[in-house]
Amino acid sequence: WWGALEKMRWHGGNTLLKVAADQLLYAPYIVGSCLALATALKDPAAASTNLPQTLSTDYIPTLLTSYCIWPVVNGLNFRFVPLDYRILVQNVASFGWNLYLVRHPLLLKIFPL
Repeated sequence: WWGALEKMRWHGGNTLLKVAADQLLYAPYIVGSCLALATALKDPAAASTNLPQTLSTDYIPTLLTSYCIWPVVNGLNFRFVPLDYRILVQNVASFGWNLYLVRHPLLLKIFPL
């Protein structure tokens, strides 16, 4: 994915193009995949019945939250960080994001969107 994003070229706005592609193509897929995997790991026997409920209640709020965080992280990453170090920056940001994903049902009850 990073290699494909790096090859994208557009007059005067490569960073914007990369962030837009990442958020429009990758983010919806990865958020849904993470929620599906978390649901399956939480209760494998009931995953097929719980997954539609989880996606209908958590997908949009989680995706909207990711749209508040990841465009900033990716924009700074694509603009200022050399290609060889982007994965490191992404992994550090992902650590914080994963902590949020683990705790987000609680956070959504405290701070409803």
